[in-house]
Amino acid sequence: MSNVQVDFDQFNEYVDLVKKLDYYLLSEMKEELEGYQAFRMDDIKDGIAYHRIENRAKDGFVKLCSANNAIILRFGSNTDNNYKGLVKQHVVDKHFNLLNKRTEKHLNKFANEAFIYFETLENLINIDDWEFVKQLIKEAYTDKFLDKE
Repeated sequence: MSNVQVDFDQFNEYVDLVKKLDYYLLSEMKEELEGYQAFRMDDIKDGIAYHRIENRAKDGFVKLCSANNAIILRFGSNTDNNYKGLVKQHVVDKHFNLLNKRTEKHLNKFANEAFIYFETLENLINIDDWEFVKQLIKEAYTDKFLDKE
């Protein structure tokens, strides 16, 4: 388990949800994905970010973001030709029957990222929806780290 301390209170009404996601990312996912390891990244502004290597300062695969009240999934690096996040954002929005909240400028600037807002996750009662979210987290991890090996 990562030794980086977290102020969960920054997530306000989503504290319980964020603690559940944090536990999943640091503990439960190890049982579901061979070779998986994750650590909280140090000195992260507006949330908690996770990386495969301990004590990394950037390039994580997921962030629980208090500023956007969202889980931000990073599919690979933010390069000119990486639009995987845009594709995944469309998949997320379609799955949850949502309208995209991100601006076109933001979508283009961070085309490798997909957001799932905490308000959407807070009300999930369907196990299939949670499995969908877990699968996206696994895909972000795999895309960021394992596909490069």
